[in-house]
Amino acid sequence: MAPIAKRSTRFGFTLLEVVLAIAVLVAVASLGSALWTQAGDASLGAQQRERGLKLQRIGTFLRDQWSQRRVLDPLVDDEDEAGLPRIVFSETGVTFPTAKAMLFGDAPLVEARYEVRRRSGGRADLWYIESPITRFGSDAAVESRHGFEAERREVLLLAAGSFEVERYGPPVADDEDAERDETEGGAGPRPGWFAFTDAGAERNDGVRLTVRYSGEEAVWVLVARPSR
Repeated sequence: MAPIAKRSTRFGFTLLEVVLAIAVLVAVASLGSALWTQAGDASLGAQQRERGLKLQRIGTFLRDQWSQRRVLDPLVDDEDEAGLPRIVFSETGVTFPTAKAMLFGDAPLVEARYEVRRRSGGRADLWYIESPITRFGSDAAVESRHGFEAERREVLLLAAGSFEVERYGPPVADDEDAERDETEGGAGPRPGWFAFTDAGAERNDGVRLTVRYSGEEAVWVLVARPSR
């Protein structure tokens, strides 16, 4: 009877198998890294486009509201005592009556306020506050101005990189860079864009809001009347 040959038992991998396994792992890791980078770039690009579209939507709606603004003539002699909503430009933004509502869809007339709220570090939030205008005339107007039946708010932009609010009109004493137009008939202040100061301007004919938000920039200009 022929002797039974014993099979040799081999444990582990050969050098070639190890090299091939490492090469496969490196290829898979490289492919995964490339796909991850592409996905990240696509996500960042989508976010960038969304931020740009968001600024565009805000600017478009603001201009639409402004084009439908209303001037409310008080029913009493003193406009300040009448308390009626009116167009107001300030260092924090703009307020005006308009027939285009955002938050009160059924209101025929609302007071729209775009308010810049500063944060530490130079950042700022943009708030939109809307109140329906429902009462007119002397005492009722005062009550309407200082105590609307309802008020709704919405944050339009959070932590914008910067937000500048400038007025258009004649310079005031605090405008150090204000230029004067020297003419033969005499020196007169030349209107231009200036930062709001503590000193009150004779009039403000417009406001310019410049926002920088996550790498995007938008400029919104609202003109109340031509300068004279």
